[in-house]
Amino acid sequence: MKLHADTLIARSLVLAAWVVAALLLAAPPSVLAAVEELAASVDRTTLASGETLELTLTYPGKTSDDPDFSPLDADFEILDRSRRNQISMVNGSFDATSIWRLTLAPKRTGDLQIPPLTAGDAQSHALTIRVTPGASGAASADHAVFAEAVLDKDQAVPGEQVMLTVRLYTRVDLSNLSMEPLKVPGAELIQSAENKYHKDIQGQTYQVIELRYALIPEQAGELNIPGARFGARTLDSRDPFDRVFGGGGRPLRISSEPLALHVAVRPAGANWLPVRQLRVEQTWSAATRQIPFGEPITRTLTLTATGTTSARIPPLELPAPAGYRRYADQPELHDDASTDGLTGRRTESFAVVADQPGELVLPPIKVRWWNTATRAFEETEVPGERFEILPAAGAAQIPPVASPETVAPTAAEAIQPPAATAAAPAGGATSLIYGLLAGNVLLLSSTLTFALLWRRRGTATRAARDPVQQIADFSAVERAATAGDGVRLRAALLAWAREHWDDASIVSLRQVAERAGNERLRAAFRRLDDSCYAPRGGPPPSAEELLAELRPLAKTPAGDSKKPGRDLQPLYPQ
Repeated sequence: MKLHADTLIARSLVLAAWVVAALLLAAPPSVLAAVEELAASVDRTTLASGETLELTLTYPGKTSDDPDFSPLDADFEILDRSRRNQISMVNGSFDATSIWRLTLAPKRTGDLQIPPLTAGDAQSHALTIRVTPGASGAASADHAVFAEAVLDKDQAVPGEQVMLTVRLYTRVDLSNLSMEPLKVPGAELIQSAENKYHKDIQGQTYQVIELRYALIPEQAGELNIPGARFGARTLDSRDPFDRVFGGGGRPLRISSEPLALHVAVRPAGANWLPVRQLRVEQTWSAATRQIPFGEPITRTLTLTATGTTSARIPPLELPAPAGYRRYADQPELHDDASTDGLTGRRTESFAVVADQPGELVLPPIKVRWWNTATRAFEETEVPGERFEILPAAGAAQIPPVASPETVAPTAAEAIQPPAATAAAPAGGATSLIYGLLAGNVLLLSSTLTFALLWRRRGTATRAARDPVQQIADFSAVERAATAGDGVRLRAALLAWAREHWDDASIVSLRQVAERAGNERLRAAFRRLDDSCYAPRGGPPPSAEELLAELRPLAKTPAGDSKKPGRDLQPLYPQ
């Protein structure tokens, strides 16, 4: 019996050994490496959104390899990481321990898991963390540091300014404070102000850092605004080195709650300009309303829009020129930022040159915009102006046409005797009749002679032109063109044209081009006018180009070419 019992015990021990071996073979690597377990622990398992926690990993031994921390990237952001090797002596033997400490910031709320991490052959166990939504405002008085973000309105239209305010509250000292750049896809975001102040919340005094942004959505739909994220370190008030150098303390990651803005479809209309207020100012370069012909008038309009940038102010819709030419300058754009947001200013200037003497009427200009306060379209009108364009000095005046009371009598009327003569007595009438007849014949002859001389006046004057003066005038044109002086060239051209055609009424280059009938000259003169009048009109036409068109014209006799619009009707019909 004893042998049988020993046999049973031996068989039981063998069976147990096989069972243990099978269990060891089927066990996971972490069980096999129990002697080299990677211990994991956290300082807390429940925290609010925007707060951080500390994960500690302990390896019972010395290793040169760090654990693989990449599995944490799914739900956490590693803000800080440090390693420390610890050596101790127990019962005459040395034990080494490797310790890693990580500061983690949760990326979302809910139940998050810190997955198993491995270091060499050792592996840690998983941990569960609960992240609750962060409180804000007065409800956060139990938090040492927190952040909030608010909008001044919950809906807008494309292009409308919405003020986004981000505040960071802290009642502890912080160092290395920073904020990640805030980006809102689908909108333009411009920081307009930054303030610092203190605020009491439930008996606690907080320092507040306030950042204000002008948020301008681009299109209709739901606009998602991510939370603002801050990074900092706490300062230990008991450690003077920490307060001076700011290298210690615990890292923090604080974030505000995300927001949503409803952007409605904009009302139909051209030149979309949604602003809180629009002001239009107008100035003129001329102090008087009497302008000599040929001199430019500069009209400057400044649009100041509250609640947008200058780049979003559309160009002015100007009426088509009538009786004048317009030379626009490049617009000037300027932006101002304040606590209330953005203010854009657009300035447009353009020179106006009248086509001819007389009254010049510049019409009013209307600017249509959307009032974001009243949610309706409005129209701002800039008044027009009237100017009296005086003839240029030295320009000939049009001879006035004789009024019916002063027109000389016709031949038939001249030879008809007056009624009183027919009733005269017969005695001594012969000498009186002959005297009257002789006087009428003399008057008729004088009238006909005056008419012939008037009609031939132009030919006689042209024949008497001084060729030396014409050559001198054209030489002045050549010198001014070669020098590239647009103003002097323009004056020389007009002086030469008046002498060439013997017409003192020529006061503009447009008249010269019409008289010459040359389209290339017309284009060259237009560039010359631009260089003289437009604020940034560029250089005058090249001397070679201009003189190539003018020299053949100067060598051609003026002949009997007509003066457009200046011919008078003959005193007597043919």
